[in-house]
Amino acid sequence: MNRLSRWQLVEQLRSHFWKRWHREYLTQLQQRSKPKGTKNTPMEIGTMVLLMEDNAPSLSWKLGRVIELHPGDDGVTRVVTVRTNQGDFKRAARKLCVLPLEK
Repeated sequence: MNRLSRWQLVEQLRSHFWKRWHREYLTQLQQRSKPKGTKNTPMEIGTMVLLMEDNAPSLSWKLGRVIELHPGDDGVTRVVTVRTNQGDFKRAARKLCVLPLEK
């Protein structure tokens, strides 16, 4: 097997792994519930999250930690500030994927 074929095989396996991880594992992490009437949010300060990007593959999503919550008038947190290695970002909570970490 030459180097090009080997590289293409490795890239295909990597792409397949990330596609399955995105489809099967990440979708289990997101709790789907109606925001109206629920005051509980799984996000707290210090929660590790992935910043989901619409036009970027899941392999390139940034990993960050929630540093500030911005609740609305109704007490529901819809916006949070996340610190990554590239700086602080203000993001909608629905564009974040909470990682399940044991404390």
